Amino acid sequence: MEKFKVQLARLRRMKFGQSSERLALQADQLELTLEDLEAEHAHAECVIEGHVPDDAPAKATPLKPRRAPLPDHLAHVIVSKFADHLPLYRQSQIYAREGVEISRSTMADCRGQASRLLQPLVARIADHVMASVKLHADDTPVPVLAPGTGKTATGRLWVYLRDNRRWSHLDKSAALFRYSPDRKGERPREHLKTFAGFLQADAYAGFERLYVSDRKPAPIMPVACWAHARRKLNDVYKAAPNSAALEGLQRIGELYDVKRQIVREPADFRRKARKLSKLKVLDFFAWADDVLSKTSVRSPLAEALRYTCW
Repeated sequence: MEKFKVQLARLRRMKFGQSSERLALQADQLELTLEDLEAEHAHAECVIEGHVPDDAPAKATPLKPRRAPLPDHLAHVIVSKFADHLPLYRQSQIYAREGVEISRSTMADCRGQASRLLQPLVARIADHVMASVKLHADDTPVPVLAPGTGKTATGRLWVYLRDNRRWSHLDKSAALFRYSPDRKGERPREHLKTFAGFLQADAYAGFERLYVSDRKPAPIMPVACWAHARRKLNDVYKAAPNSAALEGLQRIGELYDVKRQIVREPADFRRKARKLSKLKVLDFFAWADDVLSKTSVRSPLAEALRYTCW
């Protein structure tokens, strides 16, 4: 943290010249990095505090920065940071204009303590989500500042959704979010290490090792997503309305019709109706195989059908 503070002070002094805009961007990135480090430090101190062994040697009480009494509405710091995406150093500047002097490091302490207080809630949500017999999973790219480079890297935000309300109105839905700096397959494997059941997801190769028969604690059953399959066929149809993609969309539409008719019915009734869906699915794949045998392997239609038939 001290190293970053020195670099930051140097960048803030270099205000003029052709590269001033680039230097200002680097300084802003360092501010965000310092916020994260200070918040993590505060979080760690909160976790350790009160858990010192009786026989541990006495330590000098660390000096804490002095500050004036904080206004009652300062929970506002957390909301502004995570809901309105205002970095802490900008919040500090905003408060200063109102005559309230609060340093970035003080607000970072608040953020770290809030993180510690919320951790048990996050753990309970995770336990609830992973206890479901069925999950929906997906991920999306997130631009992340790469301090010192003047660029952004691509992280991933993963979501795991428990939503069984259509089958049991008493079941509580919940979504669990996890962040990772990349999209390696080990990320969802770590997130789902306690889960066993049905996983509805796209055809991302990183999920495949979750489906092996000897997986512990139990195998995960993959559930393909017709929405993903339909989306790719729909893209082909929009570009070429007279292509065979139209028939594929119509066949998938028949499956959706069956689902709409049984969505509020008891489980036994739905199970019987799914026999009709199974026949329609088999017909769809037979049709897709026939179309693929007659279509150029490089065509968008072939690509869409190969995705569907993975």
